[in-house]
Amino acid sequence: MVRVEGRRVVVLDGRWSRYCLPHSNHSEHNAVSSTHNDADVLHSDVLRVIAKAAQDKKRLPPKEAERIILELCRGCWLRSNELAQLMARKSGGLRERFLNPVVARGMLRLRYPNTPNHSGQAYTAVIPEEGVA
Repeated sequence: MVRVEGRRVVVLDGRWSRYCLPHSNHSEHNAVSSTHNDADVLHSDVLRVIAKAAQDKKRLPPKEAERIILELCRGCWLRSNELAQLMARKSGGLRERFLNPVVARGMLRLRYPNTPNHSGQAYTAVIPEEGVA
């Protein structure tokens, strides 16, 4: 069951509850290299619902694919293989065709910006107030 309370999404999964909170810079657990930001993304009902359109269509218009990627990456870090699995795509193609261009336009941020080929590289959406206007 998914429930929205204010700005947070609460996913009730059996006995356990999972929360996806809005991004905040006030916690040591929100550091760029923090592993505490990673949820069990492939089992998140919310992310699966967002990615459903990509899973249902073999070919998506580029703007639609970018919109889905940005929505999936809003408020959390996702690796290219996690995005690929959620969207039922190949990781390499997704990275070359969509992720790299969206990063270049400043709409996605890299977890390790100084090491683009880092094995733990992940992406998060740039929140409008964080971006350069």
